[in-house]
Amino acid sequence: MTSTAIAASAAIDPAGARAPRGVLPALLTVTFMTALDFFIVNVAMPAIQLDLRAGPAALQWVVAGFGLALAAGLITGGRLGDIYGRRRVLSAGLTLFTVASVLCGVAPQAWALIAGRVLQGAGAAMIMPQTLAVLRTAVPATAQPRRSRATGSRSGWARSSARSSAGC
Repeated sequence: MTSTAIAASAAIDPAGARAPRGVLPALLTVTFMTALDFFIVNVAMPAIQLDLRAGPAALQWVVAGFGLALAAGLITGGRLGDIYGRRRVLSAGLTLFTVASVLCGVAPQAWALIAGRVLQGAGAAMIMPQTLAVLRTAVPATAQPRRSRATGSRSGWARSSARSSAGC
């Protein structure tokens, strides 16, 4: 980083500047929720197989549908936030993710669960770029290292929570 970049960042972010109260915990909770949902479905695979009479291909799609929709939609989700506003796209993504979660919970057959998981992935693709962008802009430069540690630890907690739920 050059000295002019440091000086410019100090002018924008005076010492003691803080993000609005509650922004960091709320966004980290959203990040935790989407990361946990990606991994936790593996715990439910035996129950899904029995309850929905899902075959091996359907089980693979239950897992992969979320990841594919998420990966395919990340760039578009970020661009939608640039065009329509981060808060609006974050709210729409959370709504889609929540509705899709309910659809997954009441899915009567494997195909409905797969469709719900794809919708969850699309919602997560709208959520993730917005949370990262808001965290980057709302948290002052002096607190960025702490924000990065908090974001990383939330992702790690989600992965280990899913593993511990599975008994691994």
